[in-house]
Amino acid sequence: MSEFDYLFKIIVVGDGGVGKTAIAVRFAEGVFQEDYKMTIGVDFSIKTMNLPINGETRRVKLQIWDTGGQERFSYTRPLYYKGAVGGLVVFDLTNRRSFENLGRWFDEITHNCVSLPLILVGNKADLPTRKIVHAEVEAIANTRALGYFETSAKSGQSINAVFEKLAETIVLMEEGLIISEEHDMEAKRHKISIEQYLALAEQAYEEINNLNYQAALKLLKQAFYYAKAIEYREGKKWIEEQTQLILQILNQQKARATQEVSIYMYCAFCNRQYRVSKIGNIRCPECSNYLASKA
Repeated sequence: MSEFDYLFKIIVVGDGGVGKTAIAVRFAEGVFQEDYKMTIGVDFSIKTMNLPINGETRRVKLQIWDTGGQERFSYTRPLYYKGAVGGLVVFDLTNRRSFENLGRWFDEITHNCVSLPLILVGNKADLPTRKIVHAEVEAIANTRALGYFETSAKSGQSINAVFEKLAETIVLMEEGLIISEEHDMEAKRHKISIEQYLALAEQAYEEINNLNYQAALKLLKQAFYYAKAIEYREGKKWIEEQTQLILQILNQQKARATQEVSIYMYCAFCNRQYRVSKIGNIRCPECSNYLASKA
């Protein structure tokens, strides 16, 4: 009889220094590495866990692979992805650049793997110098249909929960207990992008009708991102047309503002004349009486 029901290879990716090895070691060995040592090539940890699913216990053995996040180790990573069935994408909550580089890691995973279940992890949650707003992370997690955990390899916060959730998802997929529509990553991302596009396009349309052109331009720019993601040609065309129309209007307004005709008005009390750019009830800056048009 086998000592486990499943053996899963899990990859942990992210920039160098975000705590990938520390997370793996904390989960596998229950300790925190105080001294940071850069991973050269590939490291892996192993742990077997009991996973309760639908009233039954599964023995799941995880091989957790992490690799150097630095660019000079990029040539090793295609081999590292081979055979992986799930992954953690890690960034440092105190390091904004590691968050901004997430797109590169998602692209690399997509290039090397197909429909890999992933969880987004914000590490170093115990530190006070947080640089990432929760709403920013939520936006990425929602767009990509990912689970999200904030962890601390030092305190152990949510470390077990992350691996348990990922392992449970993979087991359910292996046993066919997850319906494809809910867990097909591409389908969920597509659906969310459509919803985001429609919401932003509707807001932009309202702002255009209310003559709030600058606000409309910002919304159109965001909507274009989602239209591009779902390859919605008509949506992209509509956004481009609305953007050109708004820019035309703004340029015309700017031109009119610079072409205003100046006139002279005078104050009968101070016996002074003033050059003004509009006609109306304008007061003298000296005596506050109304100026009169000069005949």
